Amino acid sequence: MAGDEICAIHRSLRLYTLFASFQAAMFWTPVFFLFFASIVPLRQVFLLEAIYYVAVVATEVPSGYFSDRFGRRRTLLLSSLFLLLSYTVFAVARGFTVLAVAQVFLAMGFAFASGTDTSLHFDLLRAAGREEEYGDRESRIGARVFQATAISALAGGIIAWTTEYRAAYALAAVCAGAALFCVVLIRETATVSEDSFRDSLARQARMLVNDIRHPVLGFLFLFAVLSTVLRHIPYEFFQVYLEDVFVGLGRAEVTPLLTGIHVALTMLIASWAVRYSMPLKRVAGSRAALILTALAQTALIAILLAARNHMVAVILLLRSSPGSVGRPIVRSEVSPRLPDTRRATHYSLQSLVGRLAFSGVLVLFNRLAGGGIREPIVLGIAIGLIGVATLCVSALRRRGEWK
Repeated sequence: MAGDEICAIHRSLRLYTLFASFQAAMFWTPVFFLFFASIVPLRQVFLLEAIYYVAVVATEVPSGYFSDRFGRRRTLLLSSLFLLLSYTVFAVARGFTVLAVAQVFLAMGFAFASGTDTSLHFDLLRAAGREEEYGDRESRIGARVFQATAISALAGGIIAWTTEYRAAYALAAVCAGAALFCVVLIRETATVSEDSFRDSLARQARMLVNDIRHPVLGFLFLFAVLSTVLRHIPYEFFQVYLEDVFVGLGRAEVTPLLTGIHVALTMLIASWAVRYSMPLKRVAGSRAALILTALAQTALIAILLAARNHMVAVILLLRSSPGSVGRPIVRSEVSPRLPDTRRATHYSLQSLVGRLAFSGVLVLFNRLAGGGIREPIVLGIAIGLIGVATLCVSALRRRGEWK
């Protein structure tokens, strides 16, 4: 490999780190619900959320296939462009229809990045002959992503409190534009499929099914889906508990600021925790480490059953930490086992199944919530324990495959 090409790849690795940080600068996260409610009635706020999830489900796997077939760089260019469009539309939205359009762009932006970002990272490292750094670099970049999210959440809460909600989306648009500029400069290294569309699609579907049946990839897929469900359960109760705390303190008017502070602290703690993912993997092994993180997620849900108000608000600061530890471990095991032609699609399918599973859990929560939040929390604990038991059984089968 020529010296200029090596330099271009190393530059692309640095640009990828910047891209991930810029794309994680979501200034709007502490105030999006309040922003929607300031424009449309509450029932339409929930409809806007539904539109987002439908759009994500519709584009998740196709975006992964697009990445594997047409290239990582093109897919991330679309992702950044969709996010830039979304934030710009949010910043000028005045009614339900425009907000709905922005929600669709937002969903497409995240879906087109899902799986493609880490696949590009692995491709660049492999091209540089540095594949062995992948897990550790994923941990470090994960920490930077959480830090960027923390800083932007805090800034977004302050800005929304002192000016207006739209300013948070305007800042997010600036960062999306910076992410787009980084991707323009990144070098594409993955092999692009030259099969016909029909043959490629049929082969992709068959191989994805075979991947999930593989004992190692099947275990990792199951963990990723379970982790998606478990990490979202505390998030569902996060706003309820914080609202009770802020109202009890008589500070309801500063909810955007206080929510931004809480989200920022949560992300900072997760950025610290993710740095221990690879050391934990090396000490305990991938299977044991992932089972421990699933147990930690289940324990966090169980604590919600016993604790109340102020204490729960403190405990919820840990809600992103177990998932942050598990993600680099999963990626360090999955990416080397999959070829370029279906890596992003596999990650997208993983994300899609996790989202669909959590949607099913939300339906069950809706049926159980008539008597309060105790029953949904008990269900969440049961899901976690059953999931952990299933992981243990899966890990014990064909242990020789883990090499």
